[in-house]
Amino acid sequence: MQCNKQRKKFLMEQVELVLGHPSVLLTIKEFSRVTGHNEYDLRKACARDEIRHHQSHKGATYRIHFTELDPFFPQEVAA
Repeated sequence: MQCNKQRKKFLMEQVELVLGHPSVLLTIKEFSRVTGHNEYDLRKACARDEIRHHQSHKGATYRIHFTELDPFFPQEVAA
């Protein structure tokens, strides 16, 4: 999903608010903290390719781009 500039700014603000620093690539734990969703469920969603992610090799840490947070925040919140 493509995010416009304003939406990206909103999502990055959410990351900074929760983590205390900006981060483009998030771990499962960080993604969980920002969204409030269970780490196990997020890991399963990554394994099923429901959340786009990067994993350098099998067993490596999932890295999720911050724009993947978009579906977890309703559009009217960003208004």
